[in-house]
Amino acid sequence: MAKRRIIMDDEMNSEPMSVEKCQQLEDPSIDRFPFAIVWTSIPMITWILPFIGHVGICDSQGRVWDFAAPYFVGVDNMAFGRPRKVWRFFKSKRKDRNDDNSKEDETLRSTEITAKWNDAIEYESEIFSRRMHNLCLNNCHHYVAECLNRYEGCEKPKWNQFKIALNLITKGEYVSYWAIFRTYLPFALIVIVLTVFVVFLNLI
Repeated sequence: MAKRRIIMDDEMNSEPMSVEKCQQLEDPSIDRFPFAIVWTSIPMITWILPFIGHVGICDSQGRVWDFAAPYFVGVDNMAFGRPRKVWRFFKSKRKDRNDDNSKEDETLRSTEITAKWNDAIEYESEIFSRRMHNLCLNNCHHYVAECLNRYEGCEKPKWNQFKIALNLITKGEYVSYWAIFRTYLPFALIVIVLTVFVVFLNLI
């Protein structure tokens, strides 16, 4: 029987830093992506459908939280392997940093956003650690969507599994060229083998 993961009190900072300071903690070499949604491949499934994979959400420290199995939310050890794609939130788009009163700067300086983001992840992790995992009806995408809904305080759910998947496709960035290669190589090999097989049959 699967054991329910107990969320430890010290897994979230009691005194959150600003969004900007947390973003400086990003370190792909140790899979740290503050305020981000991350994606990795699932063997067999991603080989056939490269856009389908496993997702998790990163807290302000960059640690990955993912609904990995029934009654289990993992922390800092993403199921199926290291993140290959990342969709970052609160990215700075301005090159001119002289306007300290812009809405974007207020966001980056905010500690309230950091606390709210962490609280949302912790709250939903406690809920999902009591739930059965279901590949179609209650999976990692549902978990991430509920974390975002909790963070944004949506009365009606704004995020769902389909929006999470779509935004990862349109806004996600691969962490390296090696990640791209590893993601699409199995699919490419399958296509090549099938193509050769079909051509061979037509020549017989």
